[in-house]
Amino acid sequence: MMESPANAFFDYEAYSRACNAVELRQKKLPPEDVRLLSREVIARLAGRFTEIESKAETPSSEEIDALCKILISDDPDAASRYFLKLRSTDIPTDMIYMGYIAGAARRLGEWWVSDRIHFVDVTIGANRLYVIMRAMRPIQYAVSPSTQRPVMFASTPGETHTLGITMAADLFRDRGWEIDLRTGVSHDEIVQAAITGRYAIIGLGASSQPMLAPLTRLIASLHVSSPISSILVSGPLARLEPQLKELADADCVALDAPTAIEEMDRIYAEIEARSSRA
Repeated sequence: MMESPANAFFDYEAYSRACNAVELRQKKLPPEDVRLLSREVIARLAGRFTEIESKAETPSSEEIDALCKILISDDPDAASRYFLKLRSTDIPTDMIYMGYIAGAARRLGEWWVSDRIHFVDVTIGANRLYVIMRAMRPIQYAVSPSTQRPVMFASTPGETHTLGITMAADLFRDRGWEIDLRTGVSHDEIVQAAITGRYAIIGLGASSQPMLAPLTRLIASLHVSSPISSILVSGPLARLEPQLKELADADCVALDAPTAIEEMDRIYAEIEARSSRA
């Protein structure tokens, strides 16, 4: 039996993982870090598609208002049902991304600035938009394999121990990967590089517990801004935080170099398989 457009559009496994990540963040991160992450998601979602929004017919202001009310409602699954319904009525995917999601993110920000809603509502809405984005990713964004296998490696912003990520970059270059190494750069610089480079994989290094919040924020930003990229995390933090993969919503976590090699080969094999089916 053929899969319906709505079901093909929505990855329920990714949805579940993202929901779990949001729940863990609320429990394990300080409130200020949770607020910062929510502001980041809203800003990235609102701005990511603005430059191409004119290419798609946009929903009405009333529709955006209705969506925002759903996003901050007491029903945690109402937003997913809303977007599945949009897809089942054959609304173009571009309109869903560039009109509904971007419009709702902007409107939530506007409501917060005008004191129409509290920031706790913005956080709820941001979390639900993030989860929807993660669930929708596989259909909207497909990456074509490259013989050079381009990857960006970066140290988490604020990280001072960069030897490990540098050695990893050298290791993968020796194995034929095209590595763009970035250490000592800011959060925004890493995100912009990901948007520009359209990397199939982004490897991030983090060494200690204080790096948990900036790493989680960075991964959330990358998932929103560069959804084609799979995120691999390595470094000592992977051993210090047993729930790192779930909390940060990373695609994979590697405790050592052999595992990182295995995971990156696996990810790229999956990318090639997707491309061959496209």
